[in-house]
Amino acid sequence: MHIQVKYLAGLPVHFLSVFLLITMYAGAWDIARPLGIVPLALILVFIAFVIGLSPTKIKLVGIYRPYLFFFLIICFYFFASYANLLDIDDKMFFEKGFILRQGVGFFVFPLIAMFFTLLFYYNSWLFASRGIIIWLIITCYLLASVLGFLFSNFYSNPWENFAFYTLNNAELIIVFLSVFLIFHFTKSKLIQFSLLTLLLLVTTSSQSSIALILAIVFLFFPSKLVLTGFVLALSVAVPLSLLFPLELFELDPNTGLRSMFWLSGLQDFIHTWGVGIGFGTEALQAKYYALYRELAILDVDSQFERFMTTGMHNTFIDLLQRTGIPGFVAFCWIIFSVISGLTKHQLSSFDAWVVCVLALSLSVNVALSINFIFGTCLLIGWLQARLLVINERESPAK
Repeated sequence: MHIQVKYLAGLPVHFLSVFLLITMYAGAWDIARPLGIVPLALILVFIAFVIGLSPTKIKLVGIYRPYLFFFLIICFYFFASYANLLDIDDKMFFEKGFILRQGVGFFVFPLIAMFFTLLFYYNSWLFASRGIIIWLIITCYLLASVLGFLFSNFYSNPWENFAFYTLNNAELIIVFLSVFLIFHFTKSKLIQFSLLTLLLLVTTSSQSSIALILAIVFLFFPSKLVLTGFVLALSVAVPLSLLFPLELFELDPNTGLRSMFWLSGLQDFIHTWGVGIGFGTEALQAKYYALYRELAILDVDSQFERFMTTGMHNTFIDLLQRTGIPGFVAFCWIIFSVISGLTKHQLSSFDAWVVCVLALSLSVNVALSINFIFGTCLLIGWLQARLLVINERESPAK
């Protein structure tokens, strides 16, 4: 009976996940945009709470607490932004509509992350041998969507076509599913290496490329060693880059620009005494924007809106800048409670790889923007579900 209850509880989550994939990645034809991400996220979390808080699932209540704490903080900062209660210094404030547009990823993050947690937790049978067929079908569907983006006209007008915003999400999810299938479909290092290399040759996202390179590294080195080394490398590289933004820009404009964003965000955080500037304002300080224009000769007409509203390309600095210490602490509670709980156990190569990809996404990308939010939540949901399963296996049988 217990298995039947879990199976029936997981069915609506599974069906909704298929609906989610179809609607979000039909963006090449601009179908998904009118649906709106916020109503969809609210539907997801409603089902998540109904399932997770049922009497037979009361053990899951604990995982909602940090997400609920984060959600309430974001709601407060939305209110404070609309009411102009926060000190934004000399930063440009856009119209009220930009508040939701700029902060929607923060708002829906706990909702979608909880959805993916329950999707993976209740549907563990999807990752058994028969479930591989389902993920193969979904992976092929997403791959077809990406190819549709690439051969559509979104390159001619990328900032107005919704396909651009779903491309990074689609690629990251494709890489996640593909690496899972490769790690579990065959144990031959040669076949795994060949398939990962082939996938690496066709990917178009820098984050997806690094994730695939990491997967190849995991084939030949111990998981704990790679995980520790990669996290330490990120911990050293990010602070050091703050010291040499101009030098980095000359070597690699993309990395140098990230350093400028990080400096700007930290200075906003310090200026507000740890409170944050809220949503609806330009992201980069005027002095850094002027410096970037001087170095890169920006086309203001076509790039201004994107450049002024994009995130810090570091989720932790994003949170410090926008939501100050409260949002930063709430987010760290979610992330580090999951990762620290997992690292106490013997991780599989795939789980360790997911931790590395999540660390990469949070450190050098706008992980809570529409560009990456579904991919980020999928990674966190997988790790949270894995922690729940591991704790269940190791707890005494009742």
